Amino acid sequence: MSAPSMTTPPPLTERLDGFLVRHRRRVLGGLLLLAVFLRVMVGMELAGGPLLHVHEQNPASDNYFFAQWAQHLADGDWLQRVPLHPMTAWMRRVAGQVMREHPSYPVDLGLAKDTAYDPRSMTVALWDHWLGGPTYFQEPLYPYLVALTRAAFGPDGAFVFAWQLALGVLGLFLVYRLGRALFSETAGVLAAVLGLLYAPLLVHEFTLLRDSLIVLFTLALMTALVAALERGGWRWSLFGALSGLAVLVKVPFVIFLGLALAGAVASRRCRAGDVGRVLAGLAVTLLPAVARNALVGVPWLKFNGSGTSMLAYYHMADSRPYQFSIGPGYADILIKSDGRLLPALREAIQTHASPWGFIRLSLAKVLYSLHGDEVPNNVDVALFRQASGLLRALPLPFWALGVLGAAGTVATRARWRELWPLYLGIAAALPTLVLASFISRYRLPLAAALLPLAGAGAVALLRQAQARRWGVLGVTALLAAPYVAWASRPLRDFGVDSPGGYYRSQGAMALRAGWADFAELNYREALRREPGHGQAHLGLGTALLQQGLVDDALPELRAAADGLTSGEPLLLLGRALLATGRREEGLAALHEAVAREPAGSSVRQQSEQLLSLPGGP
Repeated sequence: MSAPSMTTPPPLTERLDGFLVRHRRRVLGGLLLLAVFLRVMVGMELAGGPLLHVHEQNPASDNYFFAQWAQHLADGDWLQRVPLHPMTAWMRRVAGQVMREHPSYPVDLGLAKDTAYDPRSMTVALWDHWLGGPTYFQEPLYPYLVALTRAAFGPDGAFVFAWQLALGVLGLFLVYRLGRALFSETAGVLAAVLGLLYAPLLVHEFTLLRDSLIVLFTLALMTALVAALERGGWRWSLFGALSGLAVLVKVPFVIFLGLALAGAVASRRCRAGDVGRVLAGLAVTLLPAVARNALVGVPWLKFNGSGTSMLAYYHMADSRPYQFSIGPGYADILIKSDGRLLPALREAIQTHASPWGFIRLSLAKVLYSLHGDEVPNNVDVALFRQASGLLRALPLPFWALGVLGAAGTVATRARWRELWPLYLGIAAALPTLVLASFISRYRLPLAAALLPLAGAGAVALLRQAQARRWGVLGVTALLAAPYVAWASRPLRDFGVDSPGGYYRSQGAMALRAGWADFAELNYREALRREPGHGQAHLGLGTALLQQGLVDDALPELRAAADGLTSGEPLLLLGRALLATGRREEGLAALHEAVAREPAGSSVRQQSEQLLSLPGGP
């Protein structure tokens, strides 16, 4: 009788891959349904709060300008024949500096007959000139999509968020497709799961900004390029058409297109006819914007007027790698360059003591783009997490994508000739970060492009664990530890003197603008970063009082009174207690406010006035 044959079971990753392949529709359907469910639930948490209305409430934001731009188009000027751009406080300040230091400059440009011009109207005229007149302020596809949405459904931003959220789900599907096509079923599923767990991708779908659309086009171009390389034919035309649309969302996508064609030709997987198909597809999608430019009299291929004049302030000696700041030298650069791109960049670089200063700044931008913090600009991931428990529960930081992406790169290094479209997608996300600065929304395409590699990295680590190669895993952990330690340390250089200072400043500005619920979120974030800070408790209490939430405000005002030596929190506390009928406590708080304040102070006078009212306050 022969002995039964002994067979070694297949590795866990192969068994998992087989299971996922057999149940592909159920697994993928479940993932996409989970993505939809998550977006609906987060939307319900955010509804009624301030974050979905930044484009209505904050005139200094890009969100606000996109809304105004789209409304202008929807009102009938679909060609945008007139100059249209924001006019923020810093833009007025720069123009004012130019007119003070060089009063004859507008005359030299032919914008005025003499120096007796009106500064207010000249401020607008100067920026009209620097930004190219009716040249699109930024790439036009996104504002046209928003305008069409407004024309069809009305001005409520929820309709824009709806299609952005739908495209976000499509983006997760493309992440899965890339992971499956380039690696394995398991890698594709894990990549999509990682995308679900990375909160910034979802956050930006709830903002009136084009960044979620940039993420989608990053993933779509990578997917289309892989398909064209593998199967050719009409797919090259599709790749070209998608590239044209992408350029109309963000001009730097032209870098991806150029490198993709160069790589495809060099690898002999793209012939002359295929290049022609790409260029034909590109021309078809660019044609409407080119025709519009010709009709209004601006350069045919100029789809962004802001970059030529504004990029310079990201490259000056006093620029910072992850903070938006406008130094006093920027006005001179505008005058010397007349708002032209290359002259402006040359002038900006010359503000450094040596070329090494500019190189060091550029390298710092690349380095910080790998940091774990989500730097705010027009949208703040931290505030969204304050407003949504589900977003707080999404645990994945960027540095985890970095570690897993590096593991995937090492594990699949022998297949670089097949995977170069993926590397290209990652590399093409860097120019925006170098040309501008490291902020969360500029890094989103990099995070999205990393997801398939991160999925492959997770599979590779799983295989090492199954094979009990603890030495390999230990070395991986040792190599990752310094990066994780640096990337998880909060960034602090925001022009403030403490970790919560930025949010206290934002909260104070929101209070002055009468935007109490937005101020509340900022003060809560300030307290998360710096617990017990008296001024933050005072601001939070004030914001809650302005919303009529007296019972919620009382503990914050008490904490402020404990943490501050001034009588201001006690004055507010006394008023709040009196308003709720707690007279004895209110009087005691007012008496203590008087005791803390010097004679003649406003707080003391108000407290004494309340105490001296006939019959008591």
